[in-house]
Amino acid sequence: MRYYAITDQLEQERISVHGKGFMAQLRELAIPGNRRRIILGVQIFIFVQFAGSNAINYYSPRIFQSIGLKGQNAALVSTGIYAIVRIVAVSIAMYWFVDRFGRTTMLMCGSAVSAFCIWFIGAYVKISPATAESKSPQPILAQVAAPQQQ
Repeated sequence: MRYYAITDQLEQERISVHGKGFMAQLRELAIPGNRRRIILGVQIFIFVQFAGSNAINYYSPRIFQSIGLKGQNAALVSTGIYAIVRIVAVSIAMYWFVDRFGRTTMLMCGSAVSAFCIWFIGAYVKISPATAESKSPQPILAQVAAPQQQ
């Protein structure tokens, strides 16, 4: 029954568009309510990228190697552990805390904790003394620009 309500709503929206073609669709996007929804969606995607989660997932083997984990297997295992910890933490937050404290409060607190953790990792890598057997971590762009020859 619910499926029919969705299809009916879609049909009503198709009828309400004045005209056909690309220009009619652009005029529909210019309506203030639709414009706000589009801007909100674009902002959400931008802030998801600013959070750095995709970058952490992509570069986590290098990040974990730069803080002392040796070997390819250790980096991959630590990436898997990071993914498991992330899923568990998000599940706990969604189930017990989001509706109790509100989405805005959880967003602000989560952003603060994330920023602190990223700062802490950066500070640790910066101030930890390099031993004779480990090299000082290089910036990722420097590794890409000048790959090591073996």
